Amino acid sequence: MLLPSHPRQPINPWAPAPTAAPSTMGRLRLWLAVLAGLSGVTAQEGRGTSGGPGLAPGCRAGSGEPWGVGTWGGGQPRGSHPDPHPWGHRGGSAPSDAPSHLWEPSALCQWGWGMLEHQRHGGDISQGGRLGGHHVPSVTPPPDLYRKVFVFRTDPSDAYVVLRAKPEQPLLNFTVCLRSYTDLTRPHSLFSYATKAQDNEILLFKPKPTEYRFYVGGKFVTFRVPEGRGDWEHVCASWESATGIAEFWLNGKPWPRKGLQKDYVVGADAVITLGQEQDAFGGGFDVYNSFTGELADVHLWDAGLSPDKMRAAYQSLRLPPALLAWRSLSYETKGDVVVKPRLREALGR
Repeated sequence: MLLPSHPRQPINPWAPAPTAAPSTMGRLRLWLAVLAGLSGVTAQEGRGTSGGPGLAPGCRAGSGEPWGVGTWGGGQPRGSHPDPHPWGHRGGSAPSDAPSHLWEPSALCQWGWGMLEHQRHGGDISQGGRLGGHHVPSVTPPPDLYRKVFVFRTDPSDAYVVLRAKPEQPLLNFTVCLRSYTDLTRPHSLFSYATKAQDNEILLFKPKPTEYRFYVGGKFVTFRVPEGRGDWEHVCASWESATGIAEFWLNGKPWPRKGLQKDYVVGADAVITLGQEQDAFGGGFDVYNSFTGELADVHLWDAGLSPDKMRAAYQSLRLPPALLAWRSLSYETKGDVVVKPRLREALGR
């Protein structure tokens, strides 16, 4: 009879069972949540600058919000964290296993499949593969545009940016916000949302330095503003169908509300452009209504925002999940448009 080469350790029946490290447990829960959703969820149209990945199971197309429960890393709810920047607005460090912009709920849903495949094979998340007999699409994470801008360099210009977002259903309420920096004095388009039925379904247009026009369904209201001081201007425009109330905010301050298109419904099948006004679905541009300068911090919500959230948008603080969110924006540049770091800080930042 052979004796063991090492003495056995006495068994302690009261000792706790060994457990995996928190990060491992978090990933295990994420695996289980995704696998549970495989039987009933079909990947939807993807995001990313190249058309890229499908949605992870449990994510609703368009919103990027999950309906299921999963965890990321150390066990935080995947895609439903109450603070999309849990390490703080500035200065904190992002979780070590995810780029900072992926804590935005819309981006988390896109990232889940690729990260699972990466953990499964230890390979490049952009390569895709198979998981549980299901195809895992390749993943191109949206670029993080924090402190970056679109620069439209020439005047006049045929350049523009196409934004990829499709609401799940027609809009009865919405809010659009953006920042612009320009020395133009001629008319120019900032944000254009066109459907096949109506080219000016949603339009933010500046006909002159002291005036903004806000269009819904082809009709508009005018908001007169002080002439700019050669600095960034942050604008938000909000509309609700039930009352026909249109709100306009400039640099964190509200203007008197006006009536616009009561009971109208904004179509969901749209082309969204920055820098050009669409006079036809996806085209019909007039270069003398084009934008020249810098644009940043573009957001679109399918709801009205409270006054506190309007001010938070101006100050670039925490914001609710959006159809279009600047830090996880899916876009394609057309013509002479480049992405560059911001040179001059906007007021409120």
